[in-house]
Amino acid sequence: MFRLVPALLLALALTAPARAATFLLGEPPVVEITVPDSWGPAETRRGVDATSPDGLMYMFAEIHPATPDAIDAAVTEAFDWASDNGMRFMGRPTPPETQPFNGWPRAVSTMWSGVDQDGNDSLVSVTVVPLDARAALVILAWGSNGGEQVHVETLRRIAGSVRPAPRR
Repeated sequence: MFRLVPALLLALALTAPARAATFLLGEPPVVEITVPDSWGPAETRRGVDATSPDGLMYMFAEIHPATPDAIDAAVTEAFDWASDNGMRFMGRPTPPETQPFNGWPRAVSTMWSGVDQDGNDSLVSVTVVPLDARAALVILAWGSNGGEQVHVETLRRIAGSVRPAPRR
């Protein structure tokens, strides 16, 4: 069950949701991602974040520098953010898994299970996609136990919508 989130984030492109917002990430834009309007997507300093209507899933996608130190810092920052927001991690994160992502040669995913502030079993997954020599996409998905199953198709569409930004 908990292995679904990285697989979903690494799903190949599917059709985008009918009522959704497309965000261009990076300056200049290097990637675009489409998130359903029902998830209330909002631009952030480095990307976009959104929460499922029932509150079972939260996700963000951000652009970070593509240096190894910056990528390590982004993953640490993502897990720290979840911890600061009430996630108590159990054990250790899974070993990183590497596979292609929507035409990019590789993406690296890891996840960590634990308990949220309400005592619910939860999972945080972080996927890093090196986009080019300058930029990497960091995607975090945080779901309560079963949230990823409820929203499996939407998560696939969000992951599948990630593609290079149109050239200006």
